[in-house]
Amino acid sequence: MGVDTVLGERCFDWTRFSLPDTNDTLHLPPNASTLVLVGMGGATLSATAYECVSRHSSRPSLHQLSSTAPESLAYFLAVPPREDCHFVIASKSGETLETLVMAESLFEHENSAQKFTVITDPGQSTLREWAFSKGIRTLNSDPGVLGRFSGVCSLTLIPTAMLGIDLATLKSTRNYFVNSVIVDTGEVAKQVHRLAAELALASLTGGELQIDAPRRLLPVARWIEQIVAESLGKAGLGVLPTVNCRDGELDRSGEIRVCVPATEREFGFEYRERGICSASLARIFLTWQTAVSMAAYLIGVDPYSQPELEKSKLNGLDCEICGAVSLATDTRLPFQNVIEIDSEHCFQMVADFVVDLKSSLRFNDYIVLFAYVNPTDETEGELANLAQLLESLFSGYRVRVVFNFGPQYLHSTGQFHKAKVNARFLRDSVTEEKVNRLDWLRSENQLTDSSSGEKSQKTGHFLFITADDTCDFDIPGHPYTFGWLIKRQAQLDAKALSHPDQFERATPSLVKCSTDVVDSLQQLGSVFRSLRKVN
Repeated sequence: MGVDTVLGERCFDWTRFSLPDTNDTLHLPPNASTLVLVGMGGATLSATAYECVSRHSSRPSLHQLSSTAPESLAYFLAVPPREDCHFVIASKSGETLETLVMAESLFEHENSAQKFTVITDPGQSTLREWAFSKGIRTLNSDPGVLGRFSGVCSLTLIPTAMLGIDLATLKSTRNYFVNSVIVDTGEVAKQVHRLAAELALASLTGGELQIDAPRRLLPVARWIEQIVAESLGKAGLGVLPTVNCRDGELDRSGEIRVCVPATEREFGFEYRERGICSASLARIFLTWQTAVSMAAYLIGVDPYSQPELEKSKLNGLDCEICGAVSLATDTRLPFQNVIEIDSEHCFQMVADFVVDLKSSLRFNDYIVLFAYVNPTDETEGELANLAQLLESLFSGYRVRVVFNFGPQYLHSTGQFHKAKVNARFLRDSVTEEKVNRLDWLRSENQLTDSSSGEKSQKTGHFLFITADDTCDFDIPGHPYTFGWLIKRQAQLDAKALSHPDQFERATPSLVKCSTDVVDSLQQLGSVFRSLRKVN
């Protein structure tokens, strides 16, 4: 678990890059009132967060496109070309398949290079070559900064400037933060150091991060979720982030609250922000980027590596090799249980799933709902309801249930989940190095002891959700459609999370919804409620 000492310097790479100039190249065309941001994970979350805290009627609106669900693309592909839209394709590596196929399809439909901008790293990549061949302007992202660490760098700030948000204020915020943390040792530095120590301790002890936010600040919460899970989730270590959408008081105050529990009943550390604007959001980005990098150094992992995700990217989606093979022959693989909502045997299917899951659950385990469907607010609300029902159904195990939409989710927090599954020998043993790191963290930072044998055994159980398509679109140059692609993504991601030789009966399960996803999830919730009464 050793880490190159250069990491201590690399965690401040973002201080070495100048902000993009606010000039004509960073303005939307006069007739464009909507910026369509196309990308996965960190390439889009930061800019979406800036937009949600700086929303103004006089500014262009933002539409994030991060799903290969055909219903998500229908807003653009099923209607005549949109004259009011400008498409920004953001991919740091320039090799993310989902981003590439969405860009290809959108460009063929719109057929206008002037309606597109590409942001990617300098150097050769598939996306850069494609953009050059189409005559699309291409702007550089900062090569030394990953997408999730680009809250004050080009990958995020180029679309942010296009939305009319002032970069000069963000530059001042960055300069002040750098001086406060690197040069001074005042309150800002103390907050960052304490947050880093708490995250490191939670990572070593199988801890959890609870993020509460009002609905309008969910992009900020999702960004925190991603940078923590993807940066610290290595070698079986890491923190499980849970995002809760809160209304009421939190919504009125515009407050976001992050808690690191110390015990089952009290919080050892709490981070709060309220009244968030673009400048304070930049400070939030910098605080978490720095604290997460420091925490990674403390626990002995590289926050910038993402071995499980890179492995998946190298393997692609197996599409070019297997071609558009019918899923009918292997639709149940690699899933242990398949729940068909429209089936007359749906109740029994759900009951069998609950029995099998209960037989493999351990105290403090967690469950993940991966929804490979059109990411709408209504669907997200039903996923939140299902999460609460499952936590109630298995309350005796004190499980956590987290959820989000695939495939973007596995491009971000997937690093944490896959690293946990692949950590064959670390789950049941505590090395001498880990013990020494724990002792040092507690003594140096007066941290509350949150470790326990049970907490360190936390295992993930995965429920994938797919749906019948209401529409579908061909992908230019590929032998498959978006409807086929997203279901294949779910299968291959489930396969990557399947290691029955390591965790007994830990194979993922599948829910197959009808074309009405919200209604299907409501039906599933009704069955869970019935089973809860029986149990």
